[in-house]
Amino acid sequence: MEQIYENLGTLEWWFNILFAIGLGIVVHRIVDNVPNWLSTFKRKQRLNRLKVAKKLRWDGAAINYEISKANSRFLVFALSCVCFLTWLSYKPVQQLFEFNVFVGMITSIPIYVCEVIWLKQDVLVTEILKQRGKLRITNASRGTVNARRFQSH
Repeated sequence: MEQIYENLGTLEWWFNILFAIGLGIVVHRIVDNVPNWLSTFKRKQRLNRLKVAKKLRWDGAAINYEISKANSRFLVFALSCVCFLTWLSYKPVQQLFEFNVFVGMITSIPIYVCEVIWLKQDVLVTEILKQRGKLRITNASRGTVNARRFQSH
């Protein structure tokens, strides 16, 4: 009991307690809001992709350009994989990776970046091609005409 009274009088004990409480509150808010942030980010990405797809769906040259961008990004990804594997075959580099695994993880980041860039472009091309098959249904495409506009008075 005496130890508790001594702890209540020290500044270090109070700082530790208040820091733990504050950290708990911050972590709780972050954990509660992460799903909302992720779903908002996902919806915004999908909206932007759909806007681009809708804008480009009838332009054949733009579609071919987007397809060629996706193919070239795949080639960059494949070449980065080949370069990384070639670099790994060099003996001093292998010894470096045996010494520290995190070095291997850090040096492989460009491969993952290239893969994400390629996959985003590939998803965009797929969405454009999916949108191209859809028909735009409006009054003009149905053949209906606003009768008031053509009435003569």
